[in-house]
Amino acid sequence: MIASSTQIIVSGSVNANGGVAGESFCDIDASGGSGGAIRLVSNTISGFGYLSAAGSAGGRNPGGTGRVRLEANNLNFNGQVIGNQNQSNPLALFVPAVPPPSVQVTSINGTAITEHPFTFPDITLNTASSVPIVITAHQIPVGTLPILYVFSETSDQQGLPCTGGLVGTLDTSTCTMSIVYPFGGSRGFVKATWTGQ
Repeated sequence: MIASSTQIIVSGSVNANGGVAGESFCDIDASGGSGGAIRLVSNTISGFGYLSAAGSAGGRNPGGTGRVRLEANNLNFNGQVIGNQNQSNPLALFVPAVPPPSVQVTSINGTAITEHPFTFPDITLNTASSVPIVITAHQIPVGTLPILYVFSETSDQQGLPCTGGLVGTLDTSTCTMSIVYPFGGSRGFVKATWTGQ
């Protein structure tokens, strides 16, 4: 299944074809696999691509044809469909209209921090003074108090609140705090807890 809260444009191919039957002597009576299922759900579906849920023709018996279901308010798909096709208006979409809540450290001492780093450390600090940390949140209520947890090689775990809480809008908010990092390597994560919206 492929679902979108806006539109799906099929310009390539989506295949859910049945597998080919075995060809060894022991599999002489094997049948081809049946086609699978393709379901596209969106407000608009268009394009000139290829949707295939064909059964395999190999083996003693061919596999059955699969199903292709297109759910859209505006169906403008003019491509090729192989499979038992069904069309309807979208059922209640479970695709969220807004992204899920998220919170992360986006900057330490003016250096941007990547969301999924592949090296350690992200940055090197050569100071015993406090450094500014920017926390960015999305879809988390303004005023929520993020807590930064720091795990160090040389000192105990710290849970440090970002005083003042998140400022901005529900779509994007930030909180800036300053901390002194302990000597040695440190890892950390930020957490936000709130009730309702």
